[in-house]
Amino acid sequence: MSPLVQRPESPKVAAPAPAFDYEMECDWHLVWTCNYRCPYCFISPEKLGSKLNSFATAEEWGAAFDATGKRWLIHMTGGEPTIYPHFAELCQTLTKRHLVSLNSNLSRKAVRDLSGRVDPRRVSFINAGLHPGERLRRKGFREFAANARFLQHAGFRVFVTAVATPV
Repeated sequence: MSPLVQRPESPKVAAPAPAFDYEMECDWHLVWTCNYRCPYCFISPEKLGSKLNSFATAEEWGAAFDATGKRWLIHMTGGEPTIYPHFAELCQTLTKRHLVSLNSNLSRKAVRDLSGRVDPRRVSFINAGLHPGERLRRKGFREFAANARFLQHAGFRVFVTAVATPV
């Protein structure tokens, strides 16, 4: 006898994110500098506009993490970390042995430079910070969406965080 009410099929559930193989995790505040000047930012305008300091080359940073003998998950943030000199090269070097993640406003060409240089499987995620006020001021919503889509199509795991403000 068939039931009077048909149960709907279970929804398709996306496969869980891959389990990454790492032993240590760090949050690396790579730079204070940012190309945005959001009025709600907790970083002072002086720091946001500060001179970039590059304390080591990509190879030296890679060697420093390698010297620990551990595999790292390195969360890079800032200001805007893609402003760091030779950012894509830094990520390429780090991801030879380690994993990275990134917080970015996706406003710079450097985010697209990751494609072809960095294996998306070595990137845990890219947190794309959408700053509506700043994007509106700069007429940059299309640029943001295009960069996010580009990275997704290149195989990177991208999610968007809308920066909520009282203004």
